[in-house]
Amino acid sequence: TTDIILSAVARNDQLITILGETDYGPSALQQSTAYVAELGTQIAAEEKNVKRTVLKLQKEQSEHEMYRDSHVKRLAYRMTGMKGKFEAKAEKEEREYHEALQARVLAEKKLQMLKDTLKEAQASKSEFEGVVARHKKAQADLEALYDSIFNGPTPEFPEEDAAEVPVQQA
Repeated sequence: TTDIILSAVARNDQLITILGETDYGPSALQQSTAYVAELGTQIAAEEKNVKRTVLKLQKEQSEHEMYRDSHVKRLAYRMTGMKGKFEAKAEKEEREYHEALQARVLAEKKLQMLKDTLKEAQASKSEFEGVVARHKKAQADLEALYDSIFNGPTPEFPEEDAAEVPVQQA
């Protein structure tokens, strides 16, 4: 048994080192998974926001074009002596159109930024999955190494054999 233990020291040290290097993996993967899910929720909300801004932009654009291109309304306001009122409404509609256009552009930029962040987060998650797999394999290999040494009777270590009996009974 002593010879088996001595021959397994290098492999034991190697596995312990791997476990130490990958110990952060499970918690990092859990956090990364939560972050990816949160980004998915944010993207869904931002996609709805983009749709809302597109609809608002279409509405504001049609109202702006109606005032900009309507010669009949312009003429009617001019004839009633309310040219200033028409110009004020036309400017208001143009301003609202530009604000809606800016809101749509900002929403689309935010959505694209979220999508880019999601790609990066998914890449990180994939790396963490590899770390976790390496950690689990090292843990399983270490347990298999210990089982190969200490499972069954070991005459040099009677206290270990005595401890195995209650474990097996349990």
